Amino acid sequence: MDAATLKLFGLAWLALPVTALDWGLAWGRLPERVVTRTGLRGEAIGWASRGDAMVLQLEVITGVLVLGTLICGLTAAARPDRAWAAGGVLIALGVLVTVAMNGVLWGMHVP
Repeated sequence: MDAATLKLFGLAWLALPVTALDWGLAWGRLPERVVTRTGLRGEAIGWASRGDAMVLQLEVITGVLVLGTLICGLTAAARPDRAWAAGGVLIALGVLVTVAMNGVLWGMHVP
């Protein structure tokens, strides 16, 4: 895999510092306990401390990115002509997981 493809893969990993930054900016305005799950009607059915919620979110994003990097890396190694496409898929995955996971934080409507 060439250096340009590795840089492309690295862009997807920006999901972690972006998420940590989001939590850091909202931290002082978050309640001690935050909702982690909601039911079909939008009622809270799962709670965690804000620290536990942040760690869980970062762990989920890391897991998705590790799996995505492995799959896309194997694809790029097996088919070098598809390396840019694999990098694009990984970036899309990084954006998707960031929006999905940070959407929970953004949806808290922290003042």
